[in-house]
Parts: sequence; structure tokens; C-alpha cells
Amino acid sequence: MSRISSSIVLLALLSAYTTQSQQVSTPAAQFIAVEPGVKLEVLDLGGSGRNIVLLAGLGGTAHSFGSFAADLTRKYHVYGITRRGYGASDAPPPSAENYSADRLGDDVLAVLDAVKLDHPILVGHSLAGEELSSIGSRHPERVAGLVYLDAGNRYALAAPGRGDFQLDTITMRQYLTAILNSISAADQQKAIEDFERELPAFQQDLDTRKKEIAVAPVMSAERHAALAEQMKTPQSQIEHAILFNERRYTTINCPILTIFPSPHDYPALQGHALATAEAKDEAYIQSQAKLFRALPNAKVVLIPHARHDVFASNEAEVLHEIDAFVAGLP
Repeated sequence: MSRISSSIVLLALLSAYTTQSQQVSTPAAQFIAVEPGVKLEVLDLGGSGRNIVLLAGLGGTAHSFGSFAADLTRKYHVYGITRRGYGASDAPPPSAENYSADRLGDDVLAVLDAVKLDHPILVGHSLAGEELSSIGSRHPERVAGLVYLDAGNRYALAAPGRGDFQLDTITMRQYLTAILNSISAADQQKAIEDFERELPAFQQDLDTRKKEIAVAPVMSAERHAALAEQMKTPQSQIEHAILFNERRYTTINCPILTIFPSPHDYPALQGHALATAEAKDEAYIQSQAKLFRALPNAKVVLIPHARHDVFASNEAEVLHEIDAFVAGLP
């Protein structure tokens, strides 16, 4: 199919949603307790049909999906959740216990219980992939399916072994914490043995990272000072707590739709810089796509030159794929 023909098809798809338009009321917000002292903002965005729950990327809120959410309401009953630490939701202190991947996943489950949503479809953008995978790996019976919108990164699905510096470092930190928190000598002995077993592979991670650092651009003193100051802000500390308490998810046991831009749109680059960025991007995306394709009941869709907010840059394609995915669910 030619590029012109493809564009006509996509315009027709988007037009179909537009011609079905109905007046969408102002979202009704409620605040739901997910644990003592922590309430999350939950929006009922309206619509009818199967329940869809939208989860925003890092820094986003339930209000972040714009026209995409409105268009979904023409076929589905749509809800949005603002994760803890952002928007109008409560922001507990930035500790590992408050912002671990499974804690964020449990927040979503608590909202589903409170709103009484039975087997909804969860649609997550970017970092929300870890919340999707937390639920899909531990409680797949709670959802009808998961939709990853450029959310299928390492925090959503990773290979069982080593090879990801951040995830591997987080794992090693957990082993060290277990050593320090051991109550008996036998507990500490086991924790030390676990750490020692993983140490040789982690040394390979360290060697690889040292090589990467050796060719990294030198950061100016001014830039270093600015970033150090920024990291002191409450919002940066919450972001740090989320990013450095990820988990390695290796199995997800429910129907999945994963949409990747491949490669991403790089409007500021051209020539050799653009080619290099696209090649690196595609290599990473293909590796993640391979992991997802190996899962049962998973479909992977690649959209060339889409933006990270693929639901906005390529709304018609995303809506079409979601419709097809939902139609195939029991």
C-alpha cells in the first residue's frame, strides 16, 4: 500500500471516530484511599461499553490523554488514575516502600476494587508499563488485557538473566539490604551467598558501564551544579524513588497489545546524527519487541516515526489497534 493510500485509510479511521462524536461531560473526579494516608485522584471520563483504565507516564496525570481519552469514550467507559506523587494525588515521602513498582501496581488494584471495575482493560503510557506488568505478572486474573503505549521498556519486561545495568544494580542493592537486615547468623549466611553468587555477573555489568562512561561527554561544572540542585526538589526525589525501585518482570500472563514507535520521531536531528539515533533506537525496540512476542497472547505493533506520546501523534492507528485487540478479548 502506498504512503498516500495509507494516509487516506488513517484519515478515514479518525473520521469514523469524529462522526460518532457525542458530547463528553466534564470528568467527575473522586479521591480514593489506596492505603492509610494516601488518596489518588480518579477520573470517570464517561462513555459506555467495556471499561478502560488509563495510566499516564512519569510526571503525567489522569488528565494527560486529551482527545485520545475523549475518542475512547465513544466505544468504551473510560477512567483515568493519577499515580501517587503527582497531580492532585497524595505524595507520601519518597521511600522505596512508597514508590516501588509493585506498590504502584497495588495502587491500581485498590482503585479497581473501590470503583468495582471487573476485568477492565488497562492502557498505560511510558513508565505505566511497570504498573501494567506488576499486575499482569502477579494478578492477571484481575484484568481482561493490557495495552502498552510505548510502555514496553525494560521496566515492563526484561530478559531473565543479567545485562541491564539499572535493574541489575537494583537487584544487588536488595541483596545488600538483606545482608544488613538479617536477624540470625543463618539468614545472613544465606544472604551473603546469594550476593556472592550474583557478583561475577554484576562485575561484567560494571566493566561495561565503565567503558560507556569513558567515552561519555564531560559535564560542565555549571550543568552538574544545576542538576544537583534540581535533584533536591520534592518532585525529583519522588521521580528518583520510582526509577530506582523498578523490578525485573519476565512473565506476563494475560492478553497484551504492545505498541512501539520504531524508530521514534527525531525532529531535531538530521544526517548522520539522525541515522545513528534511529539505528540505536530500532535495535533496542526490536530487542524489547522480541521479548513481548515470546509471551503467550501478545501482539506487537510497530509504528515508524511516531512520537513517544504515540496516542497523540498517531491517534487513529492506536485507536484502530485497541479496537481490534478489545474485539478479540473474551
